[in-house]
Amino acid sequence: MAGAGPSLATGLILAAVAASSFGIVITLTRVAYNGGASAGAAMEIRYLVAVAVMSTTLLALGRGLRPPRALYGGLLRVALGNLGVTFGYMTSILFIPVSVATVVFYTYPLMVIAAASMLHGQRLGWGRFGAFGLAFAGLALALGPSLEVLDWRGVALALLAAVSAATVFMISPKVLRAYHALGVTLYSNLFGACIIPLFLPILGGFVLPETSSGWLGMGGLSVLYAGAMLSMFVALHAAGAVPTSLIFNLEPLVAIAAAAILLGERLMPVQMAGVALVIGALMLASLARPRD
Repeated sequence: MAGAGPSLATGLILAAVAASSFGIVITLTRVAYNGGASAGAAMEIRYLVAVAVMSTTLLALGRGLRPPRALYGGLLRVALGNLGVTFGYMTSILFIPVSVATVVFYTYPLMVIAAASMLHGQRLGWGRFGAFGLAFAGLALALGPSLEVLDWRGVALALLAAVSAATVFMISPKVLRAYHALGVTLYSNLFGACIIPLFLPILGGFVLPETSSGWLGMGGLSVLYAGAMLSMFVALHAAGAVPTSLIFNLEPLVAIAAAAILLGERLMPVQMAGVALVIGALMLASLARPRD
């Protein structure tokens, strides 16, 4: 059984660390691709690094690696959600720019809020209905100028990642009340490391980077991903799904800024206005009080 666990303040700080790290990871993934790495290699290596980090930490702390049998089902659901995020988000940027994929993907906090309201028997209220309207308007502005040249596969994959992320946020707290974050992170990534090889033929095989910048991207995304995963699960345990999703509003800002700095991507003014609307909608939806 898990102990008392970290405080709410610690959870919120770790949520900010995780959000910032995840925001940089997707841009470093594109850097790795530009350096010759395949999507399959990038996914597999980041999973293996996370498994190595988590298992080593667990052994150093004297904790067993085997989870309680009663949690197998919950751990599998979390792992499937995490796999959907990894597969969807990391392949979406093969077809669309990082900045555009980011705007689509980060609709998932709205999905978390909508699902939480329905599961708790609450009405969304006018504030949250308004937030959803703002979010859709923001998406229309952000995607509109590029709609004719956007590859629908990239948008669909980013949406798959968003739905998967919302699922992870909703189901993880229950598992984390019974099992520690290190174990959840370990088995989520171990599952992915076992599954990704089956999809290598459609993920470009296992091709490593050919340039130094590609290797820096690969190493950076792997290390930051492992730290971000652990931080996210601790934050979910300490703060819960909705407060953590509020802090994760930092993630798209960091991702878009990193894409501009490292990849030279630039959004048009109307697209920046759309991003601002989406972020504002996420903040409004997270802060607005639902009606019973």
